[in-house]
Order: sequence, then C-alpha cells, then structure tokens
Amino acid sequence: MKKTIIVLIAVMFSVFLSAISEGAVLTPTPSSIRIPRGQASLIVINYKLTGVVTSDCIMTSPSGRFDYGAFGESNSMPLNINVKNGAGSVVEALSIPVRINDRALKNKINSFQYSRTFTGCDGDLSSAVNINITTDAASDFNINRINLYFENKRAETTVERNFPKLRAYADIRFVGSGLFQGYWEVDGRMISPVNQHLTYGRSITLLTPDIPSLPTIDPGSHIVRFVITNPQIEMPLPSIVYFVTPKESREMPVSIKLLSPSDKSEVPFSPLQIEWEKPNDSSLFLVSFYYSTDGKPVFSAFVKEGSYMLTNAVLKSYFSSGKEYYWKVKGFDTKVNFSGESLMRSFTFEK
Repeated sequence: MKKTIIVLIAVMFSVFLSAISEGAVLTPTPSSIRIPRGQASLIVINYKLTGVVTSDCIMTSPSGRFDYGAFGESNSMPLNINVKNGAGSVVEALSIPVRINDRALKNKINSFQYSRTFTGCDGDLSSAVNINITTDAASDFNINRINLYFENKRAETTVERNFPKLRAYADIRFVGSGLFQGYWEVDGRMISPVNQHLTYGRSITLLTPDIPSLPTIDPGSHIVRFVITNPQIEMPLPSIVYFVTPKESREMPVSIKLLSPSDKSEVPFSPLQIEWEKPNDSSLFLVSFYYSTDGKPVFSAFVKEGSYMLTNAVLKSYFSSGKEYYWKVKGFDTKVNFSGESLMRSFTFEK
C-alpha cells in the first residue's frame, strides 16, 4: 500500500513538473524584421524566457542558424540565458553578412529564418526570427555605421585655451525611416540632445551646436562621443579626443566682476543666488563650479542674465554640504565669441 502511494505521488509530481515544463516559453523580439538587399545588416534580438520550473539554471545555445530554402549557414556565436526565479533574457547583436542576403536572392528567396535552440533547465526551447529582404526605404529603421571627426577630418585635434567654436561632426549611415534620438557627450557629460525624424536617404551628418559649444576652458584632453539612444544598437560607439593647451587663444578681455556670494564665504546648503556684473559686450554667460582651482567643472550652466540660481534639484545632484566650491563666469557676445572671464572665487556650504 505504501509503495503504491509513493509511486502515485511520484507519478503526480512528474505530471505536474511536465505540465509546468511545457509552459516554458522562449520569445524573440522582434519576431520579424526587414533588411535592405545587397548589403550587410546588424540587428538586435532580445530573447525572453518565462515559465521555467527550475528557479536558478542556465540555458545555452552554442550557435544560431540561417535557413533559406534548401540552404543554410551557421552562426557560431554562443549565447547563455541565466534563469532566475523561472525567467531570464539575453540580447544578441546579430550580423547578417551580405553573402547570405545575396545567396537568398540568387535562389529567388525574399525571406528566410534565423533560429536558435537553447538547452538546459527544463529541456530544449527553440525560437525563430523571420527576415524579409526589401529595399533600403522599406527596411526597418536601423543604424549601420557612425563616424566621428573634427574639422580637420581626423579623430583628434589640438586647440588653445578658450578657442571659440570648436566643432565635432558625426556621419551616420542608416536604413529605413524613424525617430532618431541621441546626445553629444564630452568627458561623460551630455552637452546637447538630438531628436530628429530621419527619412530614407542612407546618411546624415550631425555637428555640435554653437551653444553650447565644445568646452575649451580647461587645459588637458577631452573625450567626445555621440551616444545613440534610439534605435537600439549594440555596436560600439566611437570616440574622438581634443587637447586644450594652457596658452590662451588670444589676449584675455576685461574680466567680469563677480558680485555674490563673496569670496571665501560660508553659505547655507539651500537654494543659492549666484550674481555677477553683466558687461555690455556679453549676451551669454557660462557659470562653472569646481572642487579645486585646477580641476574640471562639477557643474556648469549657460544663462543670458547676470545671475543663476542653484536650485534644490541641482544641489542634490551635484553638490554636498560641508564642502568648498570654486566658481567663475565666462562671457560670450551675440556671435558666441569669447568676450570675458571673471577671476575665481570660492564658497563653502554649511554642514
């Protein structure tokens, strides 16, 4: 009798386990894509796994496979899904060589599949992405290449301190049409966002704006990148470097006079009004804050008036109570040419 009960329990557990196992689902996103004919493509596939019985395990796919008619070709790049609490995901940056595109068209096939099988945990799970070959204009919106350079057409340049209107350029090749989003970045800090709807045309050239321009206040090397946030891409983003020498690009104009807070003052850690005289030849100001007299800015802001308010949001994000900060102001004329600079002052936030 006991043996019968034990066997019955084992059978029931096996059926229960099998039922949950059958509920495991592997979903690729996107499930279907369109690529342009006659060229290589780079696409991003997100594999999402749910409903796995085993809470912590690994599912492995040693390779993927392109299938077009009676022909096929393997992609030897392995992928692993780390399963936690019955679910997991992994992203694949899939490169589709132009030869696969051409072979499919030569065999009069306008679509093919890319498939993967993951093994482990509760067994084997397979998925497939349908790939349709079409024209550049009808393809899914995607970025094929990005190239950065300065006006000298190189990835590096040297300028003198306060050199005006240093510009960087980005040549971007794309297919399809869609909303393009990203931002220019210098030393890890965003200086200018880009939001633009791109219509089929294969390429576009972007350049950094006049306001704010690439900063040339601080001597030393500075790294420029253009970060793409839409469409999603997995290609490495290039970077370029410019070096600012200590030598001024021209004689320093008349200094801007700082008003408040006074030098070496101690102020409450609360919204703080920063003020300076507004010269007649300056219509735009850059106020910058530093940890030291020779460091890089902790925070900077462009304003058109002779004052700037450090709000609670800015204080919480960039400043700390009980610390000393240095600050100065630079002026620019209506053509965004450098027109003046203040001396440096300091203040300390109370604890």
